[in-house]
Amino acid sequence: MQYFTDCAGQFPNLRQRNYCNNVNSGKEIEFFVDVTLTDYPENGALNHKIRVEEASLNEYMDIDVELQRPCPCVEQTEPDDEYARFQCDNQGYLNCGMCVCDEGWAGTFCNCPTDPSNATTNEALLRTCRQPLDKKGESLSSDVCSNHGECECGSCICDPGYMGNFCECLECIDCDEDRAECYCGQCVCKYGWSGTQCNCKESTDECTGPTGEICSDRGTCECGACNCQEPYLGVFCEIDTETDNKLCQFYEPCVTCLIAQKQRIGGCENVNEICFSAQYNERFTHLFVNELEAETVCLVRIVNQHGIQCDSYFNYQVIDRANYLAIQANDCEPLNMYAMFGYISLITVILGLIIIGLIWWCLRMKDAREVARFQKQLADNVRQENPIYRNPKTYYEVPKALSANFTENPFAN
Repeated sequence: MQYFTDCAGQFPNLRQRNYCNNVNSGKEIEFFVDVTLTDYPENGALNHKIRVEEASLNEYMDIDVELQRPCPCVEQTEPDDEYARFQCDNQGYLNCGMCVCDEGWAGTFCNCPTDPSNATTNEALLRTCRQPLDKKGESLSSDVCSNHGECECGSCICDPGYMGNFCECLECIDCDEDRAECYCGQCVCKYGWSGTQCNCKESTDECTGPTGEICSDRGTCECGACNCQEPYLGVFCEIDTETDNKLCQFYEPCVTCLIAQKQRIGGCENVNEICFSAQYNERFTHLFVNELEAETVCLVRIVNQHGIQCDSYFNYQVIDRANYLAIQANDCEPLNMYAMFGYISLITVILGLIIIGLIWWCLRMKDAREVARFQKQLADNVRQENPIYRNPKTYYEVPKALSANFTENPFAN
């Protein structure tokens, strides 16, 4: 039985194998099974049941096989048939689908010469295709080409997925030729590489920063990359969670000199020597930019030619042992006193006018309120009689009925 699969698209074509690596949980894998009868059973049983199962699953598949005997041979040919001999290199003839070789020839197509005197008979050729079971080669396997290939003229032609002199080894699938060599189905890593797939660099060069420290002494180099301790970050574990950055401190002298040289401050004539001080003496490649856009930004403070302390910023990258610096150099100019006096005077005049305008507006509003209140008082001041006032003169009137009886004044005398 032979199994074929592409491992759910891992290979472009079907490969002869009964296993798959790196399979995710729940992934469906299809296997194609090729059943070939190699010999007729000695007990004469015609019906057989073949069970196919996976070791880690509680599922299986039964295949019922029925053998036929005798196998009828429809195309019987004569030994001298021209076409039949052409199929077997004219060193035999094709009969019932197989080459019947002439004396002195062997092989599937009668293409292997044999010499009885030198023991190069067909049996001897098949013997060379059987794997030795001991170091002396006295005991041989009964399987020709480990049942994974065909013997052609004393050499094994392996089926897809197998390799080796006797097809005894599986082919290596995940071996990179630049990093490993395949030995009987296993990847043997070349110098400088390690890991199951030989994809890890043993060298610590990729973990060594410009300071010469491996992972800044804050982590370990694993598979060519730094595994930083808490709480450090960065390619070389150079960044602390607060403000400490070893590479910022390392690049600061060079950046200071480059800015001083650009702004002609002076005091840094040995800029080349300073910027050659990295490990392995790499040259720093720098670029001045107007605005720096980066996650990691370093600060450098320089006193310029005007005596002003000016802050500039830079960012770094290390690619293949080369140092790249992007620098935002700020040119802090001194204040112009005349311009400053003019600005202050202008601002003072403007503020004075605004204050005067506010005072005038407040006075206008106050006068308006006083006028309105005065007008309201005039409207409310109407002449009325005092309700508590009494006239000092009192007048009494005698009723008419009584006045008729009195003709004269009784008080005349």
